[in-house]
Amino acid sequence: MSAPEVYNRLRRIAQFWNPLATDDDITHEFARLRIVDQRMQLGDMGRLVEEFEDETGEHPHLVMVDYLGYYANGVPGGSPYEPNSKAVIGLKEEAKACGVAVIVPHQAGRSAAGGTPVGVTDARDSGVIEDTADILLSLYRPSDADRQGDAVDGTVRSEVLKNCTVSSRESAVRNRV
Repeated sequence: MSAPEVYNRLRRIAQFWNPLATDDDITHEFARLRIVDQRMQLGDMGRLVEEFEDETGEHPHLVMVDYLGYYANGVPGGSPYEPNSKAVIGLKEEAKACGVAVIVPHQAGRSAAGGTPVGVTDARDSGVIEDTADILLSLYRPSDADRQGDAVDGTVRSEVLKNCTVSSRESAVRNRV
């Protein structure tokens, strides 16, 4: 999607949750939002963080990548496994260097049954994703498992598959033990 298309979709979502919001309210809410709709490559995140800081005077807290498979298409490698692996490792290195959190959606393999929870090993093309990610979340629609025609109830479930984050308090307790 182009930047204007993404912005319009986000604007519609904001108006769904706050129907009384005016265009000015939404423009104010999204004042620090930057949407980059060009193909990004490994190494671009630092430049984008610097541009954000120059424009807003603040350091970003979060970078969202549209989709790992699309991002990895620009990474050289033989099989699909190799570019995905290089991409996810590179994104994590860049996120650490830039001091930002990164959210990167990725597709489950076709072997994951529709409507059932997605497991840690169901990510397509790379076990490196499982190893590299600090947090892995699964999204699925239970109604897909027993779909009757086109009927979907809209319920989406989420499960935490992996969480390696440790709060400073937990870290302090672990260091004392």
